[in-house]
Amino acid sequence: MKLDEKFSPRFQAYCLFNGKQMSLKVQKKTFENNNFLPGDILYIKRFLEKPSVSFVDGKFVESEAEKTWWVDSFTIIKPEEFDKLFSQSLDKNK
Repeated sequence: MKLDEKFSPRFQAYCLFNGKQMSLKVQKKTFENNNFLPGDILYIKRFLEKPSVSFVDGKFVESEAEKTWWVDSFTIIKPEEFDKLFSQSLDKNK
């Protein structure tokens, strides 16, 4: 949905399977190797949960209470490939 490329790219994702939305981040190098745009369909293969980091008094500080979800591995899929992938996912969940 939305994409902010400042620092490590952060984007608002909408899950086509269950309709949930969440904010995700991706390492800048991973993003640069496989650029995507708002509206692209991503098949996310692996997530990582890491402590949130903020910049305070000139230093990066990790939060013990807040977590951020990072996309570690993904593929951009074409809309025509989505139907096949979606039906395979439904078959696995039966």
